[in-house]
Amino acid sequence: NCEDTLNLIKSRGKINTIFVKEALQDGLDVDFSNLIINNIFINDAGNDCADFSWGSYRIIEAKVEKCTDKGFSVGEKSEAYIGKLDVSKTHIGISSKDGSVTNLDNAIIKSTKICFEVKRKKQEFYGGTINIKKHDCEINNIYTEKGSFLNFKNVL
Repeated sequence: NCEDTLNLIKSRGKINTIFVKEALQDGLDVDFSNLIINNIFINDAGNDCADFSWGSYRIIEAKVEKCTDKGFSVGEKSEAYIGKLDVSKTHIGISSKDGSVTNLDNAIIKSTKICFEVKRKKQEFYGGTINIKKHDCEINNIYTEKGSFLNFKNVL
């Protein structure tokens, strides 16, 4: 009955696999951290599958599905790299907001209302950025707020 099934705060290092099933709210919530994660599998969360903020994150591969809000949420001046992201049955596939930069090599996003979202959520920040090499999202399933950027090439 925890709000977040797994909450990592001020953590550094490498994690091989994170597996979460049937989360009450967020499946994974990571704050103020610097992490490399090889695999993330999250199935069925009452809010976000995975929520990252205030840090630097490198995810090699992630598969998330059946989450009420976002598959991946990257916010509050975070830098994130995701090698392969597979999202299905969420409201939003991936959101980058509030000064965050998210770099994606390959995104497979199915059964979502919005594939990619870039925006400013909190007044004290500026917009977000997503840089992506390969995806299967339709252009009408993208939300870009003024001051935010979605780039389909030049992933770092």
